Amino acid sequence: MKKFLTVKAAKHSDGTATRRSRSGLACIIAAVLTHGAFGQTAPGPMPADSVVARVNGVAIGQGALDRAVRESGQADTPALRATMRQGLIARELIRQAAEHDGLASTPAVQELVERTRVDAENRLYIERHAQGAKVGDAQVRARYDAIVSSLGKQEYKARVITVRGDAAAQDVLARLRSGQRFETLATQLSIAPSRSSGGELPWVSFAEPPVEGHTQGLPLPLARAISTLSPGETQQTPVVVGDQRVIVRLDERRATAIPGYDAVKDQIRRQMENEARDDAFSRMVGALADKATLSQ
Repeated sequence: MKKFLTVKAAKHSDGTATRRSRSGLACIIAAVLTHGAFGQTAPGPMPADSVVARVNGVAIGQGALDRAVRESGQADTPALRATMRQGLIARELIRQAAEHDGLASTPAVQELVERTRVDAENRLYIERHAQGAKVGDAQVRARYDAIVSSLGKQEYKARVITVRGDAAAQDVLARLRSGQRFETLATQLSIAPSRSSGGELPWVSFAEPPVEGHTQGLPLPLARAISTLSPGETQQTPVVVGDQRVIVRLDERRATAIPGYDAVKDQIRRQMENEARDDAFSRMVGALADKATLSQ
């Protein structure tokens, strides 16, 4: 087994020799230990032609090696297979040493085993009972048509600073008039998620005049304000959204570019399939909860 860990010398074209680094093998072993990416070895007899190595009598099967190669994401070559085989041997050596030290019965290992078992059972149950409905071509086309019909002739790129109360909004407007940068104030003062990007919102388009429920997720007062501004203009009257006040600046506007159906149909289908799976999952959990006794 010592031969397994031998580092061979590699000769260059000029005849000099250097020591070959074991860093690649070390990374593979680390991946095996931390992620279990190379499957399981199993004690006991196996057909001789399906065994790629034995470690103190414990067989490492061809299936484990094939899985290791496949999950590596690299080209299947003899060199890769040799490296993966070494990684599997290292994993089994360490496993046996850990077993000898009694680590299998420690709380940490038992907790991980139980969590892995539960996760596997849950995953299989979800696959069996929470399959989303199939999404047909007609449904994808209908979703595309609905999206297109919800868009306007223009799309807008805006920034916002969202604060609470009139006093805070007037303070922001005063700072802007004094020459402070919109992006800086958004980062410092805004309570909206867009603060991390200097208040920047994604490009958005909606039919005009905007109406409730057809503003691509924007509050209706904000959509109305954005559609009336010229590029570079900041609205001097804060937009009222509940107890929040929004100062909005329009950065750009342009004609809406609508991609063709063929360019986006696969993306729409994936989104609809994800939605169907989420709905099926929610129904499944709801049905289980209805039959269960839940308490605190």
